[in-house]
Parts: sequence; C-alpha cells; structure tokens
Amino acid sequence: MTHYTQDEDINAEMLAGIRAHYDGLFQWGLDVAVVNVTKDAIWYRKAALPGKSGTVPPFRELAAAAEAGRIELPDEITLPNPRLTRADQQDQKYRDMEIDPREYYPTDVFRAPGGDWPQDFTIKVSDVIGSRDED
Repeated sequence: MTHYTQDEDINAEMLAGIRAHYDGLFQWGLDVAVVNVTKDAIWYRKAALPGKSGTVPPFRELAAAAEAGRIELPDEITLPNPRLTRADQQDQKYRDMEIDPREYYPTDVFRAPGGDWPQDFTIKVSDVIGSRDED
C-alpha cells in the first residue's frame, strides 16, 4: 500500500480495515518504491534513483552475501514477457497526443524511446552486480 498518510496513530486502524477484507500478502509502502512481481516471487524495495545519495541499490550487499555463501545467485534472470503490447493496452488517440521527445531531450543525449516492450529479456547477474574488485 502506497500514497497514504503514514501516521503511527492510525496505522493499526488502517491495517484492521485492510484485514477485514483481505488476508493475503501485504506490505506498507512508501513513495519511490519498487514492487517486483513474478510467478515465483514478490519483493519490495526502495528505488535507486540516479543522482540521489540516499538510495543505494542492493548490488554490493548481494555480491557480498553470495561471496560469503549466505545466498546463491543465478547466472541470469529472464523477465516474464508482457501479456499485451502497448497498442493492445492504450488507445491510439492517446499515443497520438504524446509530445515529441525531441522537444524536451537535449540533442546531445537524445535516444528515441522504444515503443515496444522487450520479449525474452534476460539479464546477466554479473553485469548488474559487477565484480567485488571494482569497489
């Protein structure tokens, strides 16, 4: 649950209201959070934002835990394919209203945004975590 007034005086009452209607997995969330959901797992974390000093991605900690033998990391992670394309989910009239990104991106960093979502997208864990020697 996100975008609520976090107030310890009413959290218990809010949770009781939620539990009156829902007994599944529940997580209090805050702004700038990421919730990843796959058929095998659900996890919650603060987003790592570029240019912000207060959010640290968990890569160093994951690499250290794997090195210490506390966890085993896969070599690759394959993300689920989207069930629907963007065109299937969004009317063309709204896509036609989009502002041309060349109007707000500086020309020296412009990259045309991709309109199609990747299929069979796989991430090599070592590319994300990197080497402990790089610290």
